Amino acid sequence: MRLLPKTRIEPDDFALICESHDWAFHERTENTDTGEARYSWLSQNAATRITYVYDPILNLPYIETTASGYAEEPGTQGQVDGELRGAIQQLTGREALALFDQCGMDSACQVKILHLVAASAPDEFDEFFFQRFTEILGTEQEDVRSMALIAALYMPWPQILPVIETLAESDSSEDIRNLARSVFHDHPANQ
Repeated sequence: MRLLPKTRIEPDDFALICESHDWAFHERTENTDTGEARYSWLSQNAATRITYVYDPILNLPYIETTASGYAEEPGTQGQVDGELRGAIQQLTGREALALFDQCGMDSACQVKILHLVAASAPDEFDEFFFQRFTEILGTEQEDVRSMALIAALYMPWPQILPVIETLAESDSSEDIRNLARSVFHDHPANQ
């Protein structure tokens, strides 16, 4: 699960949330070349990794939960996800799309909000989100299409691949075609 807080949470504040749930600090990794930073905790039984991510591409932090690989216990990740949702007010993908719509024709605003759309995209395929996002990929503004392609990398569903492939083959902009080829190649559904 990826959770985008409605209000920015700093690593120290997130650490307090983790400590209040008795999650043990696990590791800190910072990439000085890219600017990405990850701070990870393990749930009480060590089955779930809870990671605060600062994503320099999107220029915002979000929270991820994954199986840790250290221990296995059914239902644990769902329990941690629920505890996080109780502690942090989440911006949903649909809310981010509504913010995008509020931009009107302001492409600078649309590009900025697409960062939120990417980070709040649902992990599981959502037909409404997919249809709305596909419309955004078809917009006339090249800068918006470009950011939407980057945002597509945060949507792990294979259903998005044909849309990206169409842009790679037939977009009016050579830059967009090249970016779409790269995104198609690097997309999580192709890994």
